Amino acid sequence: MKLRLFGPDETVRETFLRSEPTWLGRDTDNDVVLRDSTVSRHHCKVFLDDQGSIWIEDAGSRYGTSLNGERIQGRTQVVPGDRLEIGDWRAAVFDELLDDEPVSQEAPTEPQQAEALPKSEVVLRLTPTREMRTVGRSAADPGNTYYYLLLAGLAVAAALTILILVFKS
Repeated sequence: MKLRLFGPDETVRETFLRSEPTWLGRDTDNDVVLRDSTVSRHHCKVFLDDQGSIWIEDAGSRYGTSLNGERIQGRTQVVPGDRLEIGDWRAAVFDELLDDEPVSQEAPTEPQQAEALPKSEVVLRLTPTREMRTVGRSAADPGNTYYYLLLAGLAVAAALTILILVFKS
C-alpha cells in the first residue's frame, strides 16, 4: 500500500506504508515533508497494523487531520474510499500491485453516471475500471498547465497509435 498526497500548490508526494509509523509534517526530520503553513512540524503518522489495516494518528497539530471531513482524535482506521486531509493537503491510499489504481472495494463493471465532485477534483474516466484524478483547479481552466500536458499526452498517444497501425498494414 502507498499513500499519495496532493498539495494545495499541485505538488504530489508518495510514500509506501509500512508497519512502523510514517511521519508526515513540515519539519525535515519527517519521513514525508509537506512544506505548507497549514501542516505542523510533526503533523501525523500513518502505519499498517499486523492485519494490513491502515491507521492514521494526529500528533496534536494546529490545523488537524480530517477523515471524510471530520477532524480525527487519536488513532483512527482508514478504509478504502476514505478522504484524508492533512492541513491543506489531500491524500488517497493506493495499492501498488494494482498499477496505481486507488484502492476500492469493488471495480465497476459498466460505465457509470458522472457524480458531483468537489470543485478541487476532476475525474477523467479512461475505461470503465480505470480513472485518472487531477487535483487542483478544474482541468477545463485554460490557465491550468496540467490541462495542456494532458492534451499533449493524448495527442502523442494518438499519433503513436496511428503510426503503429500504418506500419503494421
